[in-house]
Amino acid sequence: METGCTTIICFDITKASGYYSQMAGVLAGFAFAAIIFLIQSQPLGQLNQQLSQQRRANLQKVLTCFIAAFLGLVISTFLYAVVSGEEAMAPRAMTLGFLSSIAFSIAVLNLLNGVVWLFKTWDMSDTAIASVRIAGSAFPLIIYAYMGVTALDMLSVAEGQKVIGSWVFWVVIVFGLLLAIFLIIVARWKPLQLPMLASDSAVRATVYVSLGLVSLTALTTAWISELSLSFSFSRCAVTWLMFIIVVILMIYILLIRAIQGMESEQPL
Repeated sequence: METGCTTIICFDITKASGYYSQMAGVLAGFAFAAIIFLIQSQPLGQLNQQLSQQRRANLQKVLTCFIAAFLGLVISTFLYAVVSGEEAMAPRAMTLGFLSSIAFSIAVLNLLNGVVWLFKTWDMSDTAIASVRIAGSAFPLIIYAYMGVTALDMLSVAEGQKVIGSWVFWVVIVFGLLLAIFLIIVARWKPLQLPMLASDSAVRATVYVSLGLVSLTALTTAWISELSLSFSFSRCAVTWLMFIIVVILMIYILLIRAIQGMESEQPL
């Protein structure tokens, strides 16, 4: 343990979770404000002769993504609040923090997906391309790094020693490299011409799956909070979870690239 630190990783998730909860709350407020703005500016429930059918459909996708993001961020706020209420910086607290990071990351991805759809709907070509590069390249790597560090910190606290250099550490690194290679390959492709990934059904399916995953993390959090303070996921469980996270991020990247590949409408 480092000099002056009270934990093996010199980080207290129970204190940091309060700030994470506030950040999730701020983002939830942004998502809610965006929903209200879109509803007021474009009355989707009425026939609007100034909007084409395709553009109305795209606005529906934007609203769907923002609503999913709002719900996910609200749930993340409560999950982080639960972690901040833990009295001891024990393995259970780190496990709850890891689950909260999953819910928060999924909600942020939904929010970014909605932003990309919004720029695409408004025919802001340059901004849409920039948002695709940021949301479909930079953020997946940032989110994976954030969740990977959280998972390794959880194992370090549970085992009483840092896991840097262990096999699970290198597995997390390899998964990150695979994600980076996937991003490079996709970036070299032309925009994906896959209408199926940009369809209404794909957006709805993405939202349903994401809300299902967020709800599952909430239920798992409720269950783990009743277990002993020493509870933590095993190394094998962390490996599988990080693999699933990589797969989810890869699918998300393809969805974002498919939006860029859509044929733009003529400006109104």
